[in-house]
Amino acid sequence: EGRLFRGFHHLTAWHLRYIVGSWHADGCLEWARANVDGELRCPEKIGRAAQMVRYRDFNDSGVSVQDGLRFYDGKKSTMPVMHSYGGVCGAISKF
Repeated sequence: EGRLFRGFHHLTAWHLRYIVGSWHADGCLEWARANVDGELRCPEKIGRAAQMVRYRDFNDSGVSVQDGLRFYDGKKSTMPVMHSYGGVCGAISKF
């Protein structure tokens, strides 16, 4: 279908563990394919997609990221939610 990088079929087991071991559900991965900035859609730059998560300690309501799901207004920390709300190190690395 042309949705994977051209070199996908030549990846090693080391690379594939990051794909099949994702923290995210299939719906999040589909969201990522549709929403990652076009300029980052190449193997050399895809890791920069984590920069789509704003680094911030408090949400718009003043709730600390240290308060867990309260930071996300009780929403599950999916990729769209993390993109919208931001976060700190954990959100960025999970993204």
